[in-house]
Amino acid sequence: SKLTYNWINETEFELVFSESNNESRSNFSVKGDKYISVEYDGAKWLFSSEANRQIFLGNPTKYMPQYGGYCAYALSRNAVSSSKPEYFTILNGKLYLKFGKVAFKRWSKDPEKYIALADASWAKRVNTL
Repeated sequence: SKLTYNWINETEFELVFSESNNESRSNFSVKGDKYISVEYDGAKWLFSSEANRQIFLGNPTKYMPQYGGYCAYALSRNAVSSSKPEYFTILNGKLYLKFGKVAFKRWSKDPEKYIALADASWAKRVNTL
């Protein structure tokens, strides 16, 4: 399944699932329904359908952004930055957010390298943020 992630504000997110197996940046979004939601890990997650909500509830951590939603590219550079929802990648079933177009393009050149660097940086920071 393909996952589309939409940031609404600091504590509200939308997840949209489709049958496509493409793992790339989405160029569209589907508005989540405020009546089809769940509170999880300090955030309110909105869904376009009850079926999508049930998929999320089956394994919420699978659909959570890596690194607490911080910019994965910044972490790979030993820095911390917020992220923007329109710059995301889903790779090997994991959601990675980036701050902007430059970070997204650089990340896309060698995502495995940047994941390894970001993982190491996140391990040092996870309890301090």
